[in-house]
Amino acid sequence: MAFRPTGEFGLPHGYSPVASDVLDMPCCKCIAVMCAREDGTILAIFEHETAHPPWFGDRPAIQAHCSDQSVRLVQLGVNHLAATWPLNDRYVTIIGARDIDEIARLVSHFSNLN
Repeated sequence: MAFRPTGEFGLPHGYSPVASDVLDMPCCKCIAVMCAREDGTILAIFEHETAHPPWFGDRPAIQAHCSDQSVRLVQLGVNHLAATWPLNDRYVTIIGARDIDEIARLVSHFSNLN
């Protein structure tokens, strides 16, 4: 990988890493970290080198601003969101966020680490 994984800097309070791997995706290599929330539910965090991987297909997406970052949001189902935003020399994608508040907390946390 051409970057130091954000996970090395720590996850926000309330999240614990349960698994991680380097994935060879069609778009690029990416780091995947599965994180457990305090209630045991899982959130996936991917770090990758390309701007908009085609992971979400034709699903509608919107751009929003969280912590001075432009974030692409995609509805994945009831109470499940995905978000992608730039972070220094890479992009972070979160899959399985419950709501925009959770995304805003995660964007703020990771943006303040770097």
